Amino acid sequence: GDVADRANPQIVAEASLDGSLVSSRLVNGRLILVLTVIPQIPLSSVPGAQAIEAVLPKFRHDGETAELVPWRSWLRPQDPNGYNLTVVASLDAANVESLLNSVATVANAYTIYASTSALYVTDSTYEERENIAQQVTTVHKFVLGENGASYVASGAVNGQPLNQFSLGEFNGDLRLATQVQAFQVFRDGDSVGIGIGGDVAVSPGGSGSSGASPGATATEPARAQAIAPSGPSTSVFVLRQNGESLDTIGKIENIEPGERMYAARFMAERGFLVTFQQIDPLFVLDLADPVNPRVTGELKITDDAGNTGRDSMVITVADTSAPSVTVTSPAADQVFKTGNTMRVGLLAIDNA
Repeated sequence: GDVADRANPQIVAEASLDGSLVSSRLVNGRLILVLTVIPQIPLSSVPGAQAIEAVLPKFRHDGETAELVPWRSWLRPQDPNGYNLTVVASLDAANVESLLNSVATVANAYTIYASTSALYVTDSTYEERENIAQQVTTVHKFVLGENGASYVASGAVNGQPLNQFSLGEFNGDLRLATQVQAFQVFRDGDSVGIGIGGDVAVSPGGSGSSGASPGATATEPARAQAIAPSGPSTSVFVLRQNGESLDTIGKIENIEPGERMYAARFMAERGFLVTFQQIDPLFVLDLADPVNPRVTGELKITDDAGNTGRDSMVITVADTSAPSVTVTSPAADQVFKTGNTMRVGLLAIDNA
């Protein structure tokens, strides 16, 4: 669009892409779009009776229709996940009718992160081993070049990132913070249940219990089962591209067991984590040696909500958990309720 006159913006070019927008980035004049696509296949369609071109997503502009992603640019991970397809399309920001490059994978798209040189798309699923299920995140890397994003490598780590701030690239290496949680999987006949460590789970019984399978007959009552896996913890991984693989070259695991991750930031050779139970620890990470990352500092902050920083200083934003306060507006006869108050702090980071 033409926004030279901000009071009267004009559409100068328009393009339409099949799918729903997950996220987008504007890097070096290239508009990178991450889309979720569900192929439109008629319910009455006989498998194999429809041409593949008829179900592939389309790119439309100026009255013309073309394939959004040619079938040769569709990738299938070793372990496909989900019912959706993820498309990474690159447009010329100066002319959105110009589709420079596109690639797609058979996977869901969750957290999206981009540096100035690469785009990362994550997909989380569960893996079960010996009745223990644990969340695993697959990371797909797309290098950003003259023609936009091109797929180069994939890797996987335990746990799930919180948001895009849980990822950060530095000197070509990707740092990734995840919350790790294991679940006990138990089976009783046709019924399956899961439970979180530290609790007692109820194994479904026959049709008289809430977990009974449809059509099941009453056999035996539900019974309790102990759950072995531990509660949540936080891990940090350092991934480095090795051909078509993103290999884990360094990691810190089992940070503050029993607490959830609430915030993460990566800045140059440092990382910052906030976990939560009652009092929130703020962790400082030394990532100067990507093969041997380590926790170098910890500070207990009451109800910390997040953090950011630069060089040797870090800013914390905290919720003081004060009781709610009722304020009456005499001008409008309205009553406003304010929640917990916020506190901002500035902390110095020791470089030792």
